[in-house]
Amino acid sequence: GDPDDDGPVAAEACALQLKERANEALRAGFFERARELYTVALATLKPTAGDEELAGVLFCNRALAHLKLKAWADARADAARCLELEPGSAKAAYRLGVASMELGEAKAARAAFRSALALAPD
Repeated sequence: GDPDDDGPVAAEACALQLKERANEALRAGFFERARELYTVALATLKPTAGDEELAGVLFCNRALAHLKLKAWADARADAARCLELEPGSAKAAYRLGVASMELGEAKAARAAFRSALALAPD
């Protein structure tokens, strides 16, 4: 049958598999490959599938790949998108701070770092 017939469950399983591959690439230092895999994983998810948590993680992880590649504006956008989906993500707040700092946005960076500390005081 049609591969789309499996719906959101298959999409999430595929996205999870891609996320694991992307995480491995990130750990190995293959940042461009990781970024590509996170992008494909995000494209696999349907916005209506209720996968906000997984999408949030993918945006947060892709933000890290962007930071490693010095793609500051992309990192800022992905970290912000993660925070829309997962407001409690200290990692995303920290990555937003780093990206904002690199973009010369000191006020935004301070706010993001304060938020990261509030979310993860340790």
